[in-house]
Amino acid sequence: MTVDLILHGVPNGQDIWGVSDDTHYISTFYVQKDEREYLSIEARKVAGKPYCYYNFLKYNGVTASDERAGAYIGITLRFDAYYKDILNVYQLCEIVYNNLLDTIFIKNGENVKFKIAKFVEAENELVEIKKKLFNLINLSATAKDFMPINDSFFSNDSKTVKAFLLDCTPDNVMQAIVKYGKVEISKYHPSVNEAKKLRGVEERYIATIAQKDKDLQNANSQIEDLRLEQNRLQNELEDKKSEIKELNRLVTEKEEAIKNNENALSEVDSYIQKCNEFQIELDNARSENEQLRSLISKMENTIKRNEQAVKESDTMKRQIHELRSHLHKQNIEIERIKTELIESQGKSLPPVRESNKRHPHKKNHHNKGRQSSSFTEEHIDYDMANHYDYNPGTTSVRDKISRFGSFPLWQKITALVIVLALFCLSVICIVKLCSSNDDKPEVEQATKTSYINIEDSSIDADTEVEDYEIEDYEDEEAEDAIHTTINDDEYE
Repeated sequence: MTVDLILHGVPNGQDIWGVSDDTHYISTFYVQKDEREYLSIEARKVAGKPYCYYNFLKYNGVTASDERAGAYIGITLRFDAYYKDILNVYQLCEIVYNNLLDTIFIKNGENVKFKIAKFVEAENELVEIKKKLFNLINLSATAKDFMPINDSFFSNDSKTVKAFLLDCTPDNVMQAIVKYGKVEISKYHPSVNEAKKLRGVEERYIATIAQKDKDLQNANSQIEDLRLEQNRLQNELEDKKSEIKELNRLVTEKEEAIKNNENALSEVDSYIQKCNEFQIELDNARSENEQLRSLISKMENTIKRNEQAVKESDTMKRQIHELRSHLHKQNIEIERIKTELIESQGKSLPPVRESNKRHPHKKNHHNKGRQSSSFTEEHIDYDMANHYDYNPGTTSVRDKISRFGSFPLWQKITALVIVLALFCLSVICIVKLCSSNDDKPEVEQATKTSYINIEDSSIDADTEVEDYEIEDYEDEEAEDAIHTTINDDEYE
């Protein structure tokens, strides 16, 4: 069961306070009437839902806040069921009105005047009055005082029946509503049995009041018990709040710990990834190190071989130097011997170019084995023309000797072999020349033999020089000496 309180009137123009879903019906009470007060009862449907309206209205003696006449005050109780106890409803409306006198009215004898222009100006007071009204209804009403609103409340003649308050009973009022649709009840309406019924009504009222007082006491006791239970629950609630607060603190700590653990795990994963990358780099570095070690080992071996080759080269340089020195001495000795031979024979040495012209076949024969050599005709003519002007200490020979040190080891060895061969041939020539003083025919024979041997040797030597591109070395000195000896023999 639900109940609504609606206040309406004309404080300064019509105003409505309470529910707003049926304002059109409430506005119908703003009319000029000569009624002092009455209770109007009728059933209505709002949005398809049935309600029973109990409208307590006062017209005469009500003035608006702006002193205008024709105002009214209405107190409407709307139930979603039919409340049988009409007397109690009337009394409840009177209680509400009496509470309104000190809130929104200024009382002047039997007349009242609105002291507010809108009900909302006394919102708090009205809400408090509404609470008191609902408490009174809960205390005074019982379940048997209400009945559902059925279709019979709406199948009527739509007439209004007026009745004296004390003549009204739950049964006859309900019968009138079902039959006519609307009933107006007032204590100012005339009644035939007023005195007779007044006593019964008073007794009933007193009994009702006593019962209500008893119910009120029981309600107060229940309220006290409920208040104690509320306090107990409030204490438990405080304890639960403390527990919840502690649990929230623990949850926060756990969340922070979980977050820290997640960050730590993330860092560990990052470190593991970096370690894996470093391991890969380390493996690559180890592989490169092994390769470098292998390369270093090869380089060390190469260095050792180079050092050995350098040592051998130094040894050969030293030997070559000794051979060069010895060869130079031999050339000097050859020059001396040749000079002695010329002086002993009382002849002068013919020019080299004429000798070559006299014996062209020998020159050609001499150059036969050098056609593939790196030496040219220009080089040979130059050497023959300047044979007697030869100086072993000239700049070109020194340059050639200095370049010899940059040659590879195998070329140096080849040059050494050639020099040794030429040296041996020179010795043989010297021996042959020395023996020519005693026996000229033997000298000529030996010279011819030497010429042939030297020529063959020179071919081989020159061929070796061509193959290894050793051109300008000490063998030029030995070759010049040999050529000189041969030319001398031919001249003789």
